[in-house]
Amino acid sequence: MRSHIDNGMVFCLYERNNLAWDGNVKPQPRSANEFAMGYFVNSDEEVDAVMKKAETADSTITRPAQEAFGGGYHGYFQDIIDGHLWEIGHNPSWKIKE
Repeated sequence: MRSHIDNGMVFCLYERNNLAWDGNVKPQPRSANEFAMGYFVNSDEEVDAVMKKAETADSTITRPAQEAFGGGYHGYFQDIIDGHLWEIGHNPSWKIKE
């Protein structure tokens, strides 16, 4: 499990089998469209850099970084642990605090 605490909010990532065990439920088949995690940054260049790191780590790029419908810039990859989708994006109207 990995977790992050920020302003009282806790964000945790569990491996599927560990979460099923902890929640006392039967493991279900994997599905890439169960949910997506969004990670937003402050520039198109940062999107490209994160996508490159994902590719280097053997994640599967499902949508290369490109202009997003409705504005902005984003791409998607599936992680190598459970195949979950991650959206890496830049919305020019959002300022992300470091």
